[in-house]
Amino acid sequence: MQSCGSGEDAKMEKMKTILFIFLTTILLSCNQTVNKSSNSTPLADKQVVIGTIDFCKICDSLDTWQGGIQGVNVSDSTRVYPFAECHTNKFFDLIWVPKGDILKFKDSIGFDNLFKYYDNSKKEKYKNLDCYSFVITKKKHIPEKNNNNDGEDLDTYDYIFPNNVSVFKKIDKGWALITTKNVKSFEELGRLKLNTIFHTE
Repeated sequence: MQSCGSGEDAKMEKMKTILFIFLTTILLSCNQTVNKSSNSTPLADKQVVIGTIDFCKICDSLDTWQGGIQGVNVSDSTRVYPFAECHTNKFFDLIWVPKGDILKFKDSIGFDNLFKYYDNSKKEKYKNLDCYSFVITKKKHIPEKNNNNDGEDLDTYDYIFPNNVSVFKKIDKGWALITTKNVKSFEELGRLKLNTIFHTE
């Protein structure tokens, strides 16, 4: 009976040791997760997903064009990004870019063929492109009093700086929050956009 009790005690001690190691491992992994920056988290594991809003659909006057990112040197970019801006909601910019490494893609397809690629993508509703939304507060532009404009008045909007910009990426579930950054100028906003699409943020 004594040896049986000793065996049970040994099993209990072993179970306690295993439980201690297990709980310690969980605690350490939690601390590591907390200490990591939010940008190091894989996109699929991002906790904040917006399912009630689709930036690509909520605007009835989404204007799109192809061009470079304003506020950054043209040498820093491929200069052919398709952009969109909603003038009725006034609170976000969209950028569509080829999936994966943009520079490698550009080199493989050729600069001139990028325009054709984007044109074809537009016909297919940009399904082959990644879409990013940069949510930033804007205000209606007030023209100067001395500005005599004989043309039709168009609503334009100015960014407000400094400002917190929330960056979302379109995913299957909706929109995943990638990061939120405080930007103090038009140039910093342009750099944030560039860093985001080149996956350096």
